[in-house]
Amino acid sequence: MQWNARLRPRRLRTRLLVPIIFLVLVGSASMSIIEEVAARRQTEVLVNQRGSTVLEGIAKRLYDRQRAKISFAQLLADQNSLSTVVEQENLVGLAQKLVPLKTKLGIGFINVYRDGQELLNLGTTSKEKFLTPVVNAALSGLTKSSVAVSSKGLTVFTATPIKGSQGIVGALLVGTTLDGEALKSIKERDAIELALFYNGSLVTTTTHKINVVELLHKSKFTLSELQQLNKSLVRFHFYATAKFLENGDSLLALVPTQDLFLASKQREVFRYTGTLGLVVAVLLIGLLLAQDIANPLETMVTATRDILRGNYKQRVANTSHIQELNDLADAINYLAQQLEEQLAKLTHQAFHDSLTNLPNRAFLKNVCTKH
Repeated sequence: MQWNARLRPRRLRTRLLVPIIFLVLVGSASMSIIEEVAARRQTEVLVNQRGSTVLEGIAKRLYDRQRAKISFAQLLADQNSLSTVVEQENLVGLAQKLVPLKTKLGIGFINVYRDGQELLNLGTTSKEKFLTPVVNAALSGLTKSSVAVSSKGLTVFTATPIKGSQGIVGALLVGTTLDGEALKSIKERDAIELALFYNGSLVTTTTHKINVVELLHKSKFTLSELQQLNKSLVRFHFYATAKFLENGDSLLALVPTQDLFLASKQREVFRYTGTLGLVVAVLLIGLLLAQDIANPLETMVTATRDILRGNYKQRVANTSHIQELNDLADAINYLAQQLEEQLAKLTHQAFHDSLTNLPNRAFLKNVCTKH
């Protein structure tokens, strides 16, 4: 039988180290994936909350503008002189009353309606479909306000009835359309940008980043396309949160993610550094453990080889911190002792008479041969 005292400890070290390193790497990779998914989800939630907060703030400011428009429209419509010129269908008189107010108060447009027909148009077209419901409501005696996306921007408008001595004589429509630059006045002073979509197509945006504007122009935006749009916006470090208005059009808050992206990169560096440190630490611990097991085994293999060669006086010292290895060393020592005793017994029987226990002829021959 041929023994190789060096091969087995090497294989033992390998068998101890490789599974440990493999488990550490798999565990670290699994934890990294879980942490990355959790971090991405947390980032999306935080960004979405930030965008939603901005949109809620914008909605509140738009609501305040609606209330202001309602108050102004009602005060203007309640003037007796306005109802008189409307009843007379005096366009010159209407213009003389309304144009100075429009200029002074910075109102985007003022329209006057009589018998369902447009009587005066100051500042905008009356062809937008979303104007019709509020105008009809005003002609029926109700004051109604709304916000909608037009082909020119975000429109805030109010329609109220004009009442004369004989009842409702017409309707007054006032409003303002906010384009990209004007939208900045209603958003918070931060890096968040806004984008307006009308019939799924981009109308205007506050951002001046050409790549983002081109992407938004190419997008036929709907609620179902929001996730796909966000995938496309990732490379530009933006995340979109949408608010859908009454007529189905949408206002998007584009939240910058550059700071979150950098923070995520830093977390990745720390995570990979920590993983590398963990692997090195486990490797050193595994190496020490392998040495603690392999070195006593090497000694035992050497002793066993000597015993096979006839050196029954060889003994293995109990130096291991592992009880099982000490037990194995004791077993080898016991085996060597038994073989030594058996050899001594057989030697004695070979050179002594079994009855008298005196040296026999073989003993004397052996002595003579030696001398």
